[in-house]
Amino acid sequence: MINGISMKSKQVYLYIVFLFLISTSSSISGQTFTASIDNTTLTGAIGSEIVFDFHVENVSNDTISLYFLRKTNNLPEGWTSSLCFERCLAPHIDSIVTNEQYGSSPIGIGESRSFSLHVFPQSTEGDANFEVKIANVNNPDDYLTFDLVATTTPTSVREGKILTSFKLYQNYPNPFNPSTKISFELSENGNAKISVYDLLGNEISIITDKYYSKGIYEIEFNPSAYGKNLSSGIYFYKLESNNFVQVKKMIIGK
Repeated sequence: MINGISMKSKQVYLYIVFLFLISTSSSISGQTFTASIDNTTLTGAIGSEIVFDFHVENVSNDTISLYFLRKTNNLPEGWTSSLCFERCLAPHIDSIVTNEQYGSSPIGIGESRSFSLHVFPQSTEGDANFEVKIANVNNPDDYLTFDLVATTTPTSVREGKILTSFKLYQNYPNPFNPSTKISFELSENGNAKISVYDLLGNEISIITDKYYSKGIYEIEFNPSAYGKNLSSGIYFYKLESNNFVQVKKMIIGK
């Protein structure tokens, strides 16, 4: 009887040790990547572009695929946000995977890549809150989460403003499809030209090129209205007026 109890206790002890070893091994092998971000809270002005930059690295002994999920996307009215990894996606797409379906590829051993969340505050002041999850596709328990806040400076660009400068604002929405709005500010009367360029610097369209009185204006850009069928990707638009030149980036998402 005593020997029987002793044997049973020994079996229980060995079983506990076995479970412990399995648990320890799983925990170690589950850490396949690292991820970092420069800042979790960023501030920008109305009409600007706020960018959260992530850096990921494969620290495993095998090639891995990661997915980036925008779990929370609480935005003030009129704001948009977009995920970018090698290319930027439309605002309504909440996840990116490093595979061919998303125009990407798995991350090699020791390889590092960048990923970003772009926020476009428009029309209203406020704070935007995000939760971003990064995980291993083949091991969902291997993940990291980040809580982000984008906020605006308390300034107004629309009403009751004394015009003292020329300025080109960020287009809204951005990314866009099929059309977007571009605002610009003129502190003096004169001719104003806004043109669109591709990544190679080729002029694609001239949105406006005429005389304006000083003030704040908003115009719409729809590539199809100019006879253009532009593919998704990054483009630039430029304001030229009274020796003032400013360029901003716009994204067509399809």
